[in-house]
Amino acid sequence: MESGEVAHIEDYYPPTGRWIRSNLYPSPDGLSIFAQDVTERRIQQEKLLLTEKLAATGRLAATIAHEINNPLESVLNLVYLARTSRAEISRIREYLETAEKELTRVSHIARHTLGFYRETSLPADIDLPALLEEVFTVYDSRLRASSIAVRRDFTIVPTIRGLRGELHQVFSNLISNSIDAMREGGSLNLSIRQPEEARNRGIVVIIRDTGMGIPQENLPRLFEPFFTTKSSAGTGLGLWVVRQFVTSWGGTVEVQSETDSVRHSTTFTLLLPLVAVSEKRAVSDKAPAARRM
Repeated sequence: MESGEVAHIEDYYPPTGRWIRSNLYPSPDGLSIFAQDVTERRIQQEKLLLTEKLAATGRLAATIAHEINNPLESVLNLVYLARTSRAEISRIREYLETAEKELTRVSHIARHTLGFYRETSLPADIDLPALLEEVFTVYDSRLRASSIAVRRDFTIVPTIRGLRGELHQVFSNLISNSIDAMREGGSLNLSIRQPEEARNRGIVVIIRDTGMGIPQENLPRLFEPFFTTKSSAGTGLGLWVVRQFVTSWGGTVEVQSETDSVRHSTTFTLLLPLVAVSEKRAVSDKAPAARRM
């Protein structure tokens, strides 16, 4: 009433076990409140999120299998050479040292994979640059196979309090899409910084690829569920999930794209709050029924 602005509130109501969306309209005569039961929409959103998470798990598993298979093949070859070689002991030692490095890489990938799957219900302080490096570890072979150069511009930023699994999925979806857009090679540029105008608001992450770009007529539908421009792959839920997660944290995600034959590119700009936890997570302890819906 003091500001005169329209307000929208969506929250879980424990006495009825329902999600209610209220729209509040102030006027000189008083306050008009219109309430709507949005539980069914919430249920459908949860089902779509689960569908995409399962699909993302499958894509990640296939990528990791490929990432692990390459160094394991190298290890087998190196061990064979060390076992059968008649070279000097120093040469055999080189074979074994290289094999050790490859096994270390396999262990590194396995640790990051377990970190993705071991998502707990409790938020933790997350170092964004370190998290992005974990994502790049998983997609390293695809980046090299497509001749994609990765350029980083990471400034010192505070940690974000959130769920590692959700943040990992957001960046995995965006980076995987960028790789798909640059089958013939290109540049993937990542920037992490705090917004100059309001440094306490959160952290800005910019992901820009030099792929062929997205036609302007497709941009308004880009975050719609089941909308995809990939004819043979994809569920059409990846970017929808990105926006669902980011907006549920209180952040924003924007996209700009150029399809010009010379200056083609796509840029995603995310503003992530320092506490990236959805309001559903905040009420989950008080409303166990909401998790069962």
